[in-house]
Amino acid sequence: MDKEKKTPLKFGKAFFWFFLAFMAAFLFFFILIGNYYLQKEEKEIFILTPSPVFTPSPPPAEITLMVTGDVMLARSLTTEMRRLKDFAYPFKKTAQILSQADLTLINLESPLGNDCVSVDTGMRFCADFRAVEGLIKAGVDLVSLANNHALDQGESGLRETIRLVEENFMTPLGLREPVFWESQGVRLAFLAYNAVNPKSDLISWADSEVVESEIKRFDLEADVLIVYFHWGKEYEKKPMAGSGTLIDPVKLAHLAIDSGADLVLGSHPHVIQENEWYQGKLIVYSLGNFIFDQSWSQETQEGLVGKFVLNRGGLVRADFLPVEIINYQPRFKK
Repeated sequence: MDKEKKTPLKFGKAFFWFFLAFMAAFLFFFILIGNYYLQKEEKEIFILTPSPVFTPSPPPAEITLMVTGDVMLARSLTTEMRRLKDFAYPFKKTAQILSQADLTLINLESPLGNDCVSVDTGMRFCADFRAVEGLIKAGVDLVSLANNHALDQGESGLRETIRLVEENFMTPLGLREPVFWESQGVRLAFLAYNAVNPKSDLISWADSEVVESEIKRFDLEADVLIVYFHWGKEYEKKPMAGSGTLIDPVKLAHLAIDSGADLVLGSHPHVIQENEWYQGKLIVYSLGNFIFDQSWSQETQEGLVGKFVLNRGGLVRADFLPVEIINYQPRFKK
C-alpha cells in the first residue's frame, strides 16, 4: 500500500520539473525573440530617421552705386550736340556700363534750358534741355545740383532743371533735404552740400554745424548714409581750400565721418585726387572730370567712375574705372 501511494507523487514531481523547464525555455525564447524585434525596430528607426539638414544663411543683400566725375553739358558740349543732332552723344561710350548699376549718381554742373546760346567760352553755363536724353540713356538715377553753377541761369533755370530731372524719373540732390533710396532691403540716405561760392538759400550749403547736425539726424533713419560735397581748389591733386572754397575739404570730410557718414564723395577740382581711409570709412575727394570741355590739359580730360558695393553694414568694396575724354565723349580705358 505504501508503494502504491508513492507512485503518483513521483509522477507529479516529474511533471512539475518538466513544466518548470518548459516555462523557463518559453520565457527565454520569448525574451530572445522580443530582444531581436526590439533591436530590429531600433535599427529601422535609426535608418528611417533623416539626418538634420543645415541650410546656410543667404549672403547679405548688396547693391551697386556708380558715381561719375563732374558733368558739364553746356558751352562746347551743347555746340557739339547741336551740330551732331545727337543729345545723347556725350554718354554713348559709357551708358551701357553706367546703366548696369543699381544706382547711378552724377554731379550736374550746368542748368538745362530752352534758350541756351551756343558758345564755347564763359563761366555762366546753360545746356540745351535736350541733353537730358544722355542722362536717360546712361540710366542716371540721382542728380546732384549742390554746386556753384546750379544758379547760373537764376532761380528759373534751377526750377526748369529740377522739372526736367524729375519728369524723367531722376531725383535731384542738394535741395536742402535728404534723399532716401531703398533697394533689396538696403536703405540709403544721401546728403549733398555745396562748399563753393556763391552761396544760395536754395542749395544745401556746407556749414559745419548744419552738416554735423543733419548727418547725426539722418544716420538714424538709414542703413548707409552717403554725403556728397562740392569743394576744394581746382586743378590741385591734393584736397585743399581755394577756388571759392573757404572750408578745408579734409576737415569737412573728417567731420562728416565723425558724425556718422559711411561714405564721403567729392567733386569740383576737375582732376583726380587721392582717396583717404579715415576711421575705417572711405573719402573720395575728387573723381576728376567725366564730361567737360576742358581740353587744354591731359589731367582735365581724365577721370574715374567709382563703383561702390554696399550692404546694410556699409561699404563692402570700392573699384575705380578710369576714363578719358576724347572729342567731348568719355570712354573707359582698357
